[in-house]
Amino acid sequence: TAAAKPSGIHKPKTIFIPWMGDQSHGMAAAFRAYGQHAEVIPIANQQTLELGRRFTNGKECLPCIITAGDMVRVTQREDVEPRQAAFLMPGGSGPCRFGQYSCLHRLILDDMGLRDTQVLSPAQDGGLYREWGKFQGDIVSLGWYGICVFDLILKAALAIRPYERRTGSTDAVYADCSLRICRLIETQPTEKQLIKCMAWAAERFSAIETDRGTPRPRIGVVGEIYVRLHRFANNDLIRHLERLGAEIALASYPEWHYYTNWVRMNDARRDRNLLEWLINYQKDRIQHRRHRRLAAPFAELLGPFDEPPTGKLLKLAESYLNPSLKGGDAVLSIGKMVEMCKEGCHGVINVMPFSCMPSTVVDGLMKRLAETWNRPAMSISYDGQHDPMLETRLEAFLYQARVGSINGHGDV
Repeated sequence: TAAAKPSGIHKPKTIFIPWMGDQSHGMAAAFRAYGQHAEVIPIANQQTLELGRRFTNGKECLPCIITAGDMVRVTQREDVEPRQAAFLMPGGSGPCRFGQYSCLHRLILDDMGLRDTQVLSPAQDGGLYREWGKFQGDIVSLGWYGICVFDLILKAALAIRPYERRTGSTDAVYADCSLRICRLIETQPTEKQLIKCMAWAAERFSAIETDRGTPRPRIGVVGEIYVRLHRFANNDLIRHLERLGAEIALASYPEWHYYTNWVRMNDARRDRNLLEWLINYQKDRIQHRRHRRLAAPFAELLGPFDEPPTGKLLKLAESYLNPSLKGGDAVLSIGKMVEMCKEGCHGVINVMPFSCMPSTVVDGLMKRLAETWNRPAMSISYDGQHDPMLETRLEAFLYQARVGSINGHGDV
């Protein structure tokens, strides 16, 4: 059944942004900077999952169920007038069901009698997210800064937290930095002001007392972008691994944006559309340059920053998967795992929603990758349930990684 169209198009009073890591707060702050109130939906909980399942049929992947439940939960709040609300759910194309989320959300709202509640779905295809032009101001550029700064402070937290002398000190610094960053973004700052803020954040993280006397195996975490970044969806995997004695290297959020740039450039090359290629080439260069500049103050703490070009990751994946298999996480995850092994990670984990096709492709290649690099490698599938055997699996995995680090497989 086709979704009914909203009876009227209007500027929403509040845009609700799904939580998918704290970069969502950076994007919300960018909206607020240009006069559009935006709010990040609180991180999902069991109620979210139950609501999502009530409005889905069980065939959807976990991210789809959670985002649907998030939306329904917001509409039930007493302080929200649904007609004055809009939900941001970017779209896309390719083998992932992600491109259909917004369609399902529209149907759910219609079934609830909320036809005037908007679903805003700018697509990753068609150049520079042209739909963003409907909003006032340069939200795209400011939002990109917001994404990058939260990516960087998360990297800092992951590098320091396993070694902190005083439990909670890293989280306290992270929270202070997050608040200051959001307040700064709301003022439409210049890049110079943002870099100054990053220098302040780097100093705060560097001042945390650490004890690195006991080496920890470094574990790379890749996979489907929502599940790997959403701590409710992955049952707080990163904290779990840290409690078991690991340091985590997490595939970043910006790498997906760089990958979509590469896809559009590749499509433009195939279609011999020079203008489209140039537009996306320039966009990619600007995004990488801004990311590097914001990262510069963290060089002493995290080492020289170099988010690898997409082409490099795809080249690393060639032995396992043809880069022409584009449009999903599969080739990107494989390339990132190879890079992590080359850079000294002692094991890699692929996180995935149950039944996710691109992630299942990655899962099928894990054994070969583990044998090639002599590293433990495992996939974890999530469907909203708790796996009673996962603890045992993770303990065995980390034991192998720790033994490998002692035997010289890596840099510990």
